[in-house]
Amino acid sequence: MTFSDISLQSSHLHLISVITPVYNSATTLAETIHSLLEQDYQNWEMICIVDKGTVDNSREIIIKFSQNDPRIKLIEMENNTGCGPARTLGFKHANGKYIAFLDADDIWLPKKLSLQSQFMEKNGHSFSCTGYRRMSNDGNIYERIYMPPKLIGHHDLLKNNVICCGTVMLDQTKIAPLVMQNFPGEDYILWLEITGKKGIKCHGYQEDLVRYRITNNSLSRSFFRTARQRWNVYRNIEKLSVSKSTYFFTNYVVTALLKRI
Repeated sequence: MTFSDISLQSSHLHLISVITPVYNSATTLAETIHSLLEQDYQNWEMICIVDKGTVDNSREIIIKFSQNDPRIKLIEMENNTGCGPARTLGFKHANGKYIAFLDADDIWLPKKLSLQSQFMEKNGHSFSCTGYRRMSNDGNIYERIYMPPKLIGHHDLLKNNVICCGTVMLDQTKIAPLVMQNFPGEDYILWLEITGKKGIKCHGYQEDLVRYRITNNSLSRSFFRTARQRWNVYRNIEKLSVSKSTYFFTNYVVTALLKRI
């Protein structure tokens, strides 16, 4: 099947813009892109934003794929600014009704886009996430499935971030403008803004559709680093009082420690 055949076959479906920040991701990037190419939902565009600090052959990998598939687009950052500004730049170039996040070391199962977009269309949702499993740096998949609650509000997120970025889909026609801050935990901050300031709840689709890679450099591996970031979000982004910050931080710590047992 050619690309033009795919386009005609998918013309009645809404375009989904897939945002992928790239920073020295050559060892996993091709596998990630293949997981998108293998989706049974084919009306998508992939916006790869390459960080200026990238020194491996990530650019060449993207260029090679884009030569065979014009849906894959390369954008190069002028500065070395991290995931938040990279995703924000991706939002500005996104043409789709829906926005989805696929990090350069994660993998989507083949029905991820079709099932999740159908879930959102059928129910009129503008913010959703799915279940996922973690996998090791060398691709071994852990048995535990992390399934989100069916409904997630601002108060729920303050207690515990149950939303994995790679599982999220947003309807930008209802939520835009979208901005990710240049601040550690930028995805969590965006979820708080959508559920808090915009009053839009996240709907958890009860299917395991994503493989989230835990790399040696993953921020989520460092409990103390993440805990410090969480406290900063409470105090400096959400502007919570010390007492409220302490309450939510305690909930976060207990949940995080139980997750590691």
